[in-house]
Amino acid sequence: FSGLSKDKMLFCDNKEWQLFHDKENKTLSSVKILLKEMLSFFPKAKIVHIGGDETENKGPCNQGNFGHLSKAIQEEVSQVYGRTPVVWNEAYEILNALSKSARTIVQCWSLKCNATRATLNRIPIIYSKYDKFYLDHTSTACNMVDISFQDCMWTDIVEDGVDTKFLL
Repeated sequence: FSGLSKDKMLFCDNKEWQLFHDKENKTLSSVKILLKEMLSFFPKAKIVHIGGDETENKGPCNQGNFGHLSKAIQEEVSQVYGRTPVVWNEAYEILNALSKSARTIVQCWSLKCNATRATLNRIPIIYSKYDKFYLDHTSTACNMVDISFQDCMWTDIVEDGVDTKFLL
C-alpha cells in the first residue's frame, strides 16, 4: 500500500492480528490510508466490513481500547466515504463499540450472537452463523462425506432450540 510503512501499524502482540489504538493515532492514521486505497478499488461498494472479532485483552490492548478504534473506523467509513460499515458481532456484544451515527450493520457469525436483541434494538444484521456456512468445520450442518445442499447452504432458517427448519 502506498504511503504506509509497517512501523506505523501498532499491534497488541507479535501475531499482528489485533490492532492497538495508540494515543498518537498512528494506527488510526494508517488504517485511514488503507481504507482510502482499498475503497478506491471498489468505488461502487455500499458497505465496508471492518472486522472486530479479535477482541481479547492482550499486551497493551484491552477491549475499551479496541472498541474506541472500531468506532473511529466505523465513523471514518460512514462520514468520509459515505458507506455503511459492517462489524462482526463481537464489536457490538463484547466491545459495545457500535457507532449508531454510522448506521453500522452487525454481522452475526458466532453462536453467541443474539440476533433477536440486535433486531429489537433496531440494529441491522447480516445473519451468517459459521456453523451453517463453513464447510470445513465439523460442527456444521454439513457432512463432508454426504453433503446435502439444503442443509449446508440454505439461508432461510428458523432455529426453535430443538431443531433447525429450512424454509421454502
